[in-house]
Amino acid sequence: MTAYAVLLSASCLILQAAFRKIPWMTSNGYSAAADRQSRHALFSDFMCNRGGRIVYAFQIARFVGTVGLLILSTVRLALDIYHSDTTTLHRQLDFQQRIDALNIINYSYISVLCAVALVLRSETAQLITANAAVVSLIQLYVFGWRNIWPLMIFGGMPSDAHYPGLCWTEAGLLAVVAVIIPLFIPTPYIPEDPKVSISILPPEQTASLAGINLFYFLEPFVFRSYFDEQLHHDSLPPLADYDQSTTLEAHGRDILDPWRRRELGLKDRHLFFGIMQFFGTRIFLQVFIVTINVLATFLGPIAINRLLRYLETGGENAIVRPWVWILLIFISRMLFSLGENGYLYVTNRIFVHTENLLLQLIFAQSLRMRVCIPAPSDDIPSSNGPSASESTLSSDEDKRKDAGVVNVNTLIGADIPAILDGREFVFFFLQLPLELISSIWFLTTVLGWSAIIGMIFLVTDGRVKAVTECRTGRSSKNVILMKSQMFGWESMVKERIQNTRKEELRFTRKRRLLELVIGNTNILLPVSSMLITYGVYFGLLSIRVFTNRMAASLVFSSMSIFDLLRMDLVAITRDLNDMINAKVSLDRVDTFLRRTPLLDAYEADPCTLQDSRQLVLDESTHGDVIGFHDASFAWNRRTDAVNTRNFCLNFEGKLLFKRGGLNLIIGPTGSGKTSVLMALLREMHFEPMTPNGWYSLPRHAGIAYAVQESWVMNETIKENILFGSTYDEHRYNSVLEQCAVRPDLALFAAGDNTEVGEKGITLSGGQKARITLARALYSSAETILLDDVLSALDVHTSRWIVEKCLRGDLIQNRTVLLVTHAISLVGPIADTILELDSSGHIKYHGPPGPELLESLRTEENPCGAEEGEIKGTVHDALDEKPDAPKADGKIIIDEERAQGRLKWAAIHLMLHAYGGLGFWILLIAVFFIAVLMDILATWWLGIWTSSYQTHSTTLTTAGYLAIFIAFSFSQTALTTLGNITYIYRSMAACQRVHELLLDSIMSSTLRWLDTTPRGRIISRFTQDVRDMDGPLTQFFGVFITRTILLLLRFSAVMMGSPILLIPGLFVTIAGYSIGQVYLFVQMGVKRIRSNWKSPIYNHFSAAVAGIVSIRAYGAQDAFKAELFNRLDAYSRSSRCFQNLHRWIASRVDTLGALFATGVAAYLVYFKSEEAGKTGVRATMLPVHNGLISCFRSLERMRDYIDIDHESGSSEMGKPPAYWPASGALRAENLSAKYSEDSPLVLDNLSFEIKTGERIGIVGRTGSGKSTLALSLLRMIPTKGEVYLDGLPTSTINLNALRANLTIIPQEPVLVSGTIRTNLDPFGQQDDAVLNDALRDIGLLDRDVSLDTAVSDAGGNFSVGERQLVALARAIVRNTRILLLDEATASVDHDTDSIIQESIRRELKGATLLTIAHRLRTIMDYDKIMVLDAGKLIEFDTPTALLKKKDGLFKSLVERSGDRDELQEIARQHSV
Repeated sequence: MTAYAVLLSASCLILQAAFRKIPWMTSNGYSAAADRQSRHALFSDFMCNRGGRIVYAFQIARFVGTVGLLILSTVRLALDIYHSDTTTLHRQLDFQQRIDALNIINYSYISVLCAVALVLRSETAQLITANAAVVSLIQLYVFGWRNIWPLMIFGGMPSDAHYPGLCWTEAGLLAVVAVIIPLFIPTPYIPEDPKVSISILPPEQTASLAGINLFYFLEPFVFRSYFDEQLHHDSLPPLADYDQSTTLEAHGRDILDPWRRRELGLKDRHLFFGIMQFFGTRIFLQVFIVTINVLATFLGPIAINRLLRYLETGGENAIVRPWVWILLIFISRMLFSLGENGYLYVTNRIFVHTENLLLQLIFAQSLRMRVCIPAPSDDIPSSNGPSASESTLSSDEDKRKDAGVVNVNTLIGADIPAILDGREFVFFFLQLPLELISSIWFLTTVLGWSAIIGMIFLVTDGRVKAVTECRTGRSSKNVILMKSQMFGWESMVKERIQNTRKEELRFTRKRRLLELVIGNTNILLPVSSMLITYGVYFGLLSIRVFTNRMAASLVFSSMSIFDLLRMDLVAITRDLNDMINAKVSLDRVDTFLRRTPLLDAYEADPCTLQDSRQLVLDESTHGDVIGFHDASFAWNRRTDAVNTRNFCLNFEGKLLFKRGGLNLIIGPTGSGKTSVLMALLREMHFEPMTPNGWYSLPRHAGIAYAVQESWVMNETIKENILFGSTYDEHRYNSVLEQCAVRPDLALFAAGDNTEVGEKGITLSGGQKARITLARALYSSAETILLDDVLSALDVHTSRWIVEKCLRGDLIQNRTVLLVTHAISLVGPIADTILELDSSGHIKYHGPPGPELLESLRTEENPCGAEEGEIKGTVHDALDEKPDAPKADGKIIIDEERAQGRLKWAAIHLMLHAYGGLGFWILLIAVFFIAVLMDILATWWLGIWTSSYQTHSTTLTTAGYLAIFIAFSFSQTALTTLGNITYIYRSMAACQRVHELLLDSIMSSTLRWLDTTPRGRIISRFTQDVRDMDGPLTQFFGVFITRTILLLLRFSAVMMGSPILLIPGLFVTIAGYSIGQVYLFVQMGVKRIRSNWKSPIYNHFSAAVAGIVSIRAYGAQDAFKAELFNRLDAYSRSSRCFQNLHRWIASRVDTLGALFATGVAAYLVYFKSEEAGKTGVRATMLPVHNGLISCFRSLERMRDYIDIDHESGSSEMGKPPAYWPASGALRAENLSAKYSEDSPLVLDNLSFEIKTGERIGIVGRTGSGKSTLALSLLRMIPTKGEVYLDGLPTSTINLNALRANLTIIPQEPVLVSGTIRTNLDPFGQQDDAVLNDALRDIGLLDRDVSLDTAVSDAGGNFSVGERQLVALARAIVRNTRILLLDEATASVDHDTDSIIQESIRRELKGATLLTIAHRLRTIMDYDKIMVLDAGKLIEFDTPTALLKKKDGLFKSLVERSGDRDELQEIARQHSV
C-alpha cells in the first residue's frame, strides 16, 4: 500500500509541475542584488518566504524525523539480513526484509520531499509537505495494522516485536512526523492581496489544523481579556483576509450580483444557486465532516454494546480487549466534538460571509435603484430625490409588478437573519437521513426484526410532525416618536402598537404550543417505538428460549439510538420551519436584487437600455450643453394603480441652460421644479417625444447638488463640507465666509469638528441648508444644482448668500441651476429664468427682462431684498439647538458597552417579568420531579436487566414494563405541564418587557431622541425583541431543565460510586473555571457585536436617505468603502463571537470525554457489578452545554428602559373638561434649554397673548424661534411658567397639553399610508371633515384625494405639498392654539395667501403663532414678536413696531424690496 502511495504522490507532483507554473525557488534567491544586502536582512527575507521561523522550525523537525525513520529502517534491514539463514541468501529475500526495503524507499521519498520543502517558497512547500504528510499517514496506518492492532486483541503479537526498541522508537517518530507536526505546524500567511501589508497577522489565518479544530488560536485573546478585565473592539483578534469585505466582493460579485451577471452576459438565475456556487467547496467540506460526525455518533453506542456484552459474558469468546471499547468511548466523543467543531467552524464562516455578502448586494442595489415610492403598506426610508409631487407608486413592466420597492430596512433587519437561520440545510438534507439509515441498521443488527416493527410505528405516527406553522412576519413597528409627542398621540400610538404586539405574541404563543405538541410527540413516539421494539423482541425471545431475559448490552446501547431518533425528530420540525422561513426571505431578497426598478443607466431591459444610454451618456454627441430636446420624464415607466400620482415633465423642442451663468427655475408649488434637476441627474425615467429626443448634463467636470431637504451625514461639520474632497485651507475658509457658516462655528466648542448628529439634529434648518450649500460650493464641480436652498433662511442670511455666494468668486465660470421662490431676491442677478406651470410645462424660458421681474416681484417675496450694500455681517445669535457640545465635538452618545458579566439588573428584569418567587419555586419543582422520573426510568431498566443476570426476578415482565411506562409517561406529563405554564408566562413576560421598553421610549426626552440614532432604537424593537421572544425565553427554559438534569445525573453517578466524587469535583471545578472565563469574554464580545450592528443600519438609512445626493456627487465608491469598514468591524466581532462558542464547547467536551472514559474504566476494571448497573451509570454521565448569549439583548433593552423621561401622567394633572375654553396664553420669565447641562436658548421671556390673536414671530436664524414653540409644548427643559387659559401648563399632563395645541414643524413629516391616515390617524373624524380640510388648503385641486397613497415621510409629495397636508391636519384637529414653524416656507406666494385665508376662516377664534421669514405672511397679524439671542426684543402691533425708531422689525421691513407694500398691508390691517 505504501509503495502505491509513493507512486501516486510522485505522479501527482510531476503532473502539477508540468501543467502549473509553480515557483520552485524564491524569486530573489541569492542574486547579486541580494549579495548587497546584509546577512540579517537576507535571512529575514529567506524566513519570510518560507512562512516564518516557527514554520521553518517545524519543517526542519519533520525532516529530522523522516531521516531518523530512514535510519531506523536501514538498521532493521541490516539486522534482519544479519540474523537470516545464510543458506538462503542466494534466494529471494524473505517477507520481513522486503517490508524493510519498502520502508527504506518510502522514508527516502518522504525525506527527499521534506528536504526540498526546506528550500522552496511557502506556497510550493505547502504542496510538497502535503504529499509528504499523506504518505506518512499511510505509513502510520500500515505500522498500526502490523503492530498496534495485535495488542488490541486477545492473543495477538506485534509483527516487529523481535526488535522492541526499534519498533516503538519508529512508532514515536512516525506519530510525530505523520500526526503531531501536520496537526500543530502553523499555516504560512499568504495574503489575499500581496499589495496590502498588515502589522499584525490574523491568528486564525495562521493557526495550525489542531488550533483551528480546538480553537487554540483564541487562547491569548481570551485570557488576556479576562485578566485585563477590559474588552474593546480593537482588542479583538484581527479579521482574516478571507473574511474581509473587499475579498468577498472580489470573489462573489460576478457570481451573486444579478445586475453584474447581466452586464457580463451571464444567465440570470435565482440567488440560491449563486450562493451554492460561491460556497460550493465549503459545502462539500461540510458533507465530509457530517459523514465523520455520523460515524462518530454510532461509535459510542457500539462501544457501550460491546463493553456491556463483555461484562455479561465475563469475557467468554471475546476477541477485542475491553480497554479498546473504553478507549473507543473517548475517541467517539472527541471525534464527534472535533467534527462538530469543524462543521460549525465552516458553518459559522458561511454564516458571516453570507450576511456580509447579502448586505453588500442590497447596498449595491440600493445605489442603483430608481427612487420610486412604495405602496402604503411598505416602509422604506425617504429619499431626498422625489421632493416634488412628481414621485409615484412603483409600477414598472408587468414582470416587475411583484417587486415594487422592497423595504430595505426589512431586508437587512428581518430577511437576512431569517436566511441565516436556515444555514443547517446540510445537516437537514444529509446528516438526518444518514443517521436514520444508520439507526435502522444498528437497531436491526442489535434487536433483529423487532426493531423494524417499532420503526414502522414510528414512521406511521410521524405524520403528526407534518403540522408546522411558519413564524409570522409581524414585528412591532417603530414610530415617529417626536411627532407623536408633539401631537399628544402617545397613548393612542402605544395602544395601536401594543395591540399589534399582542397579536404578534398570540401567534408566537400558538407556535410555541404547537412546537410543544410536536416536541411531546417526538418524545412519545421514540419511547413508544422503543417499548414496542422491546416487547416484540422479548416475545420472540420467549418463544425461542422460554426464558424472559433482557441483555443490558442490547437495552442501553439501543436506548441511545432511540434518543438520537427523538432528537432528530425535534431537529426536523425545527429546521424545516427555519428553512421555510429562509426560503421566503431569500425569495424576497432575490426579488429585490432582480426585479427592483433601476435607473435608466443601469436598466437591463434590451428595449430601453440601448436608447437610453445612447441618448444620454454619449456626451460627445451634444457637447457641453445642459438641457433638453423633445424629452419627457416620469418617475416610473407606467402606473396602473389607483390613487397614485405619476407626474410627467415634458420639454417640447430645445431648452438649453446657459453655461457659466445663473439659471433660475421657478413655478408654483408642485409644478415640477425639483423634477427638472432630477431629470438632469438621470433620476427620472426618460422617454423621447421624438426620435431625436435627448437630454444632457455633462459629468466629466463634476456635478454638485444641494437638495431641498438638506441632507447631512452623521459626521463633523468639516467632513460634511469636504465630502471626501481634498482639504484646501484658503478655499475652505472662503466657503465658510460666503455661505455664512463661520458665525455658527463660534457657537460650538469644537468648531467645525462638531458632529451634526443623525439627520443633522444639532443644527437648525437654516444651518443645515447652509452646510449643504457649502458642500456644493467647496466641491470642484463645474455644474452646481441648488434646490430651493434659500427657503430656510432669514432675510439677512438670504441676502448674504446672494451677494457673497451666488455673486462670489467661487461661483464665477460655474454653471448654477437654482430652484427658488425668491424671485425678487435672485432674479436681478440671474442669466436665464425657466418658469413652469402647474402641469409641468414650460411657461417661459429666457433672460430675466424688467417686465418679467416686476411681475414676478409682485407675486413672490419670500423675504424681501433690495439692491444695496449689506451692512455688517450675518448674526446668528444662537443655534436652534445650540447644545454647547463637548470640546471633542461629539453629539451622538456612544452606545454603552458594559464590561464584565451579565448585569444583575437584566436578570432581575427577566425574573420579575415572569412572576413572583412562588412561580419559580413551583416551576422548578415540576421540572425537578419530571427529570427525576426520567432518571428513575433509566434506573428501572438497569434493575430489570440486572434481575435476569442475577436470576433474582421478583416481578413479571408485564410488571417491569408497566413500571417503566409509568415512569416514562409521568416524565412526559410533568414536562408538558411545566412547559405549558412556562410558555404562557414567557409570553406575558415578553409583553411586559416590551411595554416597559415602549413606555420608556415614548416618554423619553427630546434630547435623548436627538442623541440616539434611529438605528439603535430600531435594533431594540427588532433584533433584541426577536431575541427575547425566541432564543432567550426558550434557552432560559432549557437552562432550568439542563441544570436540574446535570445535578441529578451527577448525583446518580456519585451515589452508585462515591469514589467518583473526587474526579467529579475536579471536572466540576475545571468546568466552572473555564466557564467563568468564557462568560466574561463572551458577554463582552456579544456586547461589541450587538453595538456594531446599529452602525450598519444607520449607514444604510443615511445612504438611502441621501441616495440622490450621493449619486449626483459620484460618491458611491466612498459610501461603499465606509460600508465595508463597518461590515469588517461587525464581522470581526461576529467571527470572534461564533468561535468563542466552539472554544468553550471543545474544552467542555474534552472534560466530559475524559470523565466518561475514566468512569467506564473504573466500572470495568476496579468495581465488579452487574452489567445493568454499569449501563445505568454510563448513561447518566453528565454532558455540559453552553447557555446564555441572548441575555445581552435583554440587557440592551434594560438599558433603554433606564433613560431620562418626561414627567408622567397623573390624576392631579388632568385639566377640567372645559379646558381650554379659550386660547389665551401668558408666559412669565420663560427660559429654556435643550438639556440640563447646556446653556439657555430662551432667556426670561414674558408676554401675554389674548385668545384669537394672530402672532407673528420673527428673528434671525438661531434666535430661538423654534425653541419657543418647543417650550410651549414642554418638549425641552424650561423654567418660569406658561399659562394656557389661566392654567399653568407645568401642572397639566403632557398628553393633555399637547392634544390641545397643534404644531406644524419646520420639516413636516408624513407617515406611510394614505392622505386619510395622515389627516386622521386614529379614525376620529368622518370623510366630510377631511375633504373640507383638503379643499380649504387647495389640495383637492391638485388631484389629491383621501385615498391617495403616501410613501414613508411623504416622499411622493413635494416639501410644499407636505406642508399643505400638515396644515390640513391642523385644521382637522381644530385646537385652540396653532403653532406654525415656517410651515409655508416652501410654497409660493399665491398658495401662502390661500393658506392664510383658510386659517382665518376655518380656525376662527383660535390663537395663531406663526414663525416666518416671509414678512408678507405676518404683516396683517395682530402682533409681532421679535426675538434675538433668545431674548424678547420687541412685541407689539406691526404699525407700532414700524414707528419704533431703530427697531429691529422696522429695519427688516426697511431693507425689504417691497417696503411700501408691507407698510400698506400693516396700515390697512390696523384700520
